[in-house]
Amino acid sequence: MSTGQAILPAMNIRIRPTTPHDIIALPAIERAAGERFRESPDLAWLADGEVISAEQHLEYAERGLS
Repeated sequence: MSTGQAILPAMNIRIRPTTPHDIIALPAIERAAGERFRESPDLAWLADGEVISAEQHLEYAERGLS
């Protein structure tokens, strides 16, 4: 391929509603994901942003929004 783009293997992704078991881990997952933004000087400020609390995640899940 001459465009310099890598060919990625096909992936099967399954999206499901949030479960009560997920909720306790979500704030830590969000913080860890935010740390990746530190690698880009223009986006590093995102790593210092607020994450959604477990209580807010629970509310969203109860409303069918997560």
